[in-house]
Amino acid sequence: MTPWVPHSPFWIHNTRMADSGNATPARARAADAACLALLLALASSFLWPALSGNKAFGPYDLLRHQYPWGLEHRAEGPPHNPEPQDFVHQFYPWRAHYARSLRAGEAPLWNPHQFCGHPFAANDQSAVFYPPNLIFAVMPVWRAFAWSALLHLFLAGAFMFLFVRALGAGRAGGLAAGAAFMLCGWFTVWLAHPAKITAAAWAPLVFLCFELALRRGGVRRAALCAAAFGIQLTAGFLQVSAYTFYGLIIYAAVRMATAPAHSRVSLGRGAAHLAAAGLGGAGLAAVHVLPVLDLARQAQRPALEHAFGFFPQGLPVKHIAALLIPDLFGNPAAGAAVRLNYTESCAYAGAAALVLAGAALLSLKKDTRKGAPRLALGTHAQSAAAALGVVSAAALLSAFGTPAHLAFYAIVPGAKTLTVNRMVFLHMFAACALAGLGVRAVLDSARARRMLLRAAAAATVAALAFVFAWPGQGGGQPAPLLARALIPVWGVAAAAFILRGARPAGLLAAAIVAMDLFLWGRGFNTFSDPALVFPETADVAYLVQESRTDTFRIQATAHDAATGRSSGPALFPNTATAYGLDDFRGYDSLYLERYQDFMQRVHESAASTLFHRDTVVNTPVMASPWLDFMNVRYAASLYPPPADGRYQGAHYRGRGMPVYRNRRALPRAFTVRSWKVRKEDKAALDEMFSPGFDPAREAVVEAPPPGLPELAGTAPPPDYAPADARVTGRGPNHIVFRAHGPGLLVTSEAWAPGWTAMNGGSPRPVLRANYTFRAVPVPEHGWQTITMRYTPAPVVAGLFVSLCACALLAAVVCAPGARPR
Repeated sequence: MTPWVPHSPFWIHNTRMADSGNATPARARAADAACLALLLALASSFLWPALSGNKAFGPYDLLRHQYPWGLEHRAEGPPHNPEPQDFVHQFYPWRAHYARSLRAGEAPLWNPHQFCGHPFAANDQSAVFYPPNLIFAVMPVWRAFAWSALLHLFLAGAFMFLFVRALGAGRAGGLAAGAAFMLCGWFTVWLAHPAKITAAAWAPLVFLCFELALRRGGVRRAALCAAAFGIQLTAGFLQVSAYTFYGLIIYAAVRMATAPAHSRVSLGRGAAHLAAAGLGGAGLAAVHVLPVLDLARQAQRPALEHAFGFFPQGLPVKHIAALLIPDLFGNPAAGAAVRLNYTESCAYAGAAALVLAGAALLSLKKDTRKGAPRLALGTHAQSAAAALGVVSAAALLSAFGTPAHLAFYAIVPGAKTLTVNRMVFLHMFAACALAGLGVRAVLDSARARRMLLRAAAAATVAALAFVFAWPGQGGGQPAPLLARALIPVWGVAAAAFILRGARPAGLLAAAIVAMDLFLWGRGFNTFSDPALVFPETADVAYLVQESRTDTFRIQATAHDAATGRSSGPALFPNTATAYGLDDFRGYDSLYLERYQDFMQRVHESAASTLFHRDTVVNTPVMASPWLDFMNVRYAASLYPPPADGRYQGAHYRGRGMPVYRNRRALPRAFTVRSWKVRKEDKAALDEMFSPGFDPAREAVVEAPPPGLPELAGTAPPPDYAPADARVTGRGPNHIVFRAHGPGLLVTSEAWAPGWTAMNGGSPRPVLRANYTFRAVPVPEHGWQTITMRYTPAPVVAGLFVSLCACALLAAVVCAPGARPR
């Protein structure tokens, strides 16, 4: 086995690959630190408008095109980039709730502001247990987004730098790979979707630790790999973690098959390292993973019906052209027509990076002629390059919807719920790492430089073919598109040939790779005026003021029921969370399927055809007894509400949308003495939406409430009025009612496993009533204090497993006998 350099950093493999030469350890460390500082400076310049404090990172200008903000902050033109709407519809409201909860001293396990209440820690993208997210609790949320983005761009570049350095790419190769990865299409187009980039940033560290464990062995390195994978799992996008582990399996298989004979790793040892990484990482992240899996079991999002259901999701074949010319089919930030969702389909790793990656792969073929020069890369680097090439190919075949994705379905549990086009992440990761190896190859070998020339020529032919095969599809002219692709390609080739292996050639190649991606991506994301960060419009201010003395939910619509015309989104679901207002609507990848079933019946009962079973619960319906039941007391509407006596004249009319008060809205909770038992779900819904059923006076339960059998009746008497219950306290994970018994305390709070109730010091069961809401039997007479608290078992169990795994990994890493020799 090749010896380790005594005084070099532990990730460096040998002297030639490390660029260490005769440098002292202190000088080598200083050179590495300088490279990392360059990557930090590059990330900072990419985000400088927000880091300097003059702008807010994020597409807050989108709010000007939605109600009610557009009425007070009128748009002066189209939004800069209309695609990253999830930033304002999901991530800002979620991070605001996260920050408010932590500042109040509670971990936000539940979100009371959407879907009549919803598991929050179980929402993968909320990333409640991801340590770097604490930044949102210590500074204003809108500022924290920019600093969080900076941190993860830097981590992505730094980890990739270390990974390719361990493979033997040298500092110039590490800089090229790090810059390419941190500015590649994945990080650029998903930068306003924080969960995707926070998870992706850890992928190179997972591969680095696995490479070290595979090559050198030792439980310490395997434990470090598990720790890196565990942190990635908590980052808020399990899909990226699944892709990372799938890529790691491919990498390990090819790496073990092609490793040098003198250091070949046995299949058992490689499988053991993979198992340690997967199981150890899952154990460390159990506090996040277990609640997510538990919610997925109850959620509305189905798996694909059969193994070939992923074909419609694959990228169209012609989109291969966008690997080299990303804007061929348009760019939303350039105001051009986009033929395909740009964010979902972007797979651009950089034109210069692609030809360098091609040179690295072409250099793997051994020249059998007598007297031919040696291979450009060391033996371990050759094996790693081959493995990365297979990872890239497998990812692209999957992303374009070929049967190659069947392997992913077979290996990764639950993969059928994942979209295949996002597999481009693995391609970009592998291509960027290969680009770093390509820099090393062209520095060391004339043959590799010839391969680079061939790759550049092939890219030129492909670019010409693509531009003339699909001219003008994105609104761009052929000449600028060609120049945009070919200038960095031939810039790298020229640098390699003119400088012929001198060290400046590698640095120049890294600079060209960085500049290529920087110039392409710098205009994609939006930097907004801080005044546009969820401004409190007059109508919202009125609702916030009312919420300080009352408990209610809101409705907002710009739909005219009389004409069927819609003027656009109004206080889009989740955005009320940003203000701490409660909404019965919501928008999330996963939410309780029972709530979706219930809301569909609400629409059907109101003869509305505008409900779709997807990730958004939004409704223009304003006249329904079930909206009354859900405590929807205020409706902000551009158009007059139905004239059925439910709504008074505008309770608020001023700047912004008129706000109407629903006179029939029920309190958040009340006690009833009549209920009907329906054990089957369909029977329960049929009973609830049958003519004559009044949710204000009776309830539907799955079983007779314990302790209240003598109160049950088939129907309430005509003069019966329910007893109100008052909300006397609430927080993210609890709510306190003052209720009058005896009776069944019925609430419009969504039911989920993990809710418990106490009456004083006595526990009370939390029943599922009215199909998807909570109820508590109150057999005592008089006023009682009922406290409901959310303590989900998956979080408790996951916390225990995570603490045990953390202790075990720490013991392994810190054990003296486990340290590398």
